[in-house]
Amino acid sequence: MFASIILNRDDFFDHKNWKNNCTLEPLKTHGLSFKFDHNWDPDVHNVAITEIRFSEGKRGSSAITFHSTDVLQQLSRHRDIDIQERTINYIIVRFIFLWKGKKKSRMVKIKPPSLISFDRRLFGEKVLTHLRRNRFVYDHRAS
Repeated sequence: MFASIILNRDDFFDHKNWKNNCTLEPLKTHGLSFKFDHNWDPDVHNVAITEIRFSEGKRGSSAITFHSTDVLQQLSRHRDIDIQERTINYIIVRFIFLWKGKKKSRMVKIKPPSLISFDRRLFGEKVLTHLRRNRFVYDHRAS
């Protein structure tokens, strides 16, 4: 309705990738060897995937969720789990920033194709920059 009434353009949201904002492709490509590149940012103390959920069965009828301070490190101990061969439903990433001499964490949920959920009040732009630089967020040009 917004596009039709306000913009007077019914086709404004019709392009095929308008909901395609994020991906888990870096994990599918690198598997358990994936590491966040955060060395460029002196304000980051650590970045780790703390939760990963795999869909199992037909149409994701069941799921397996792993929780840890570093899930990829935990899964590397299980030789029978290959994340590159599984369907990943979502991940949760913990960013730990150094701010005014203290550690502040931000938890970020990434669930493709469109969900990137976190508290954006503090470090919002930094988190999104990290996700873009590590290829979890697509850069879309405005139409």
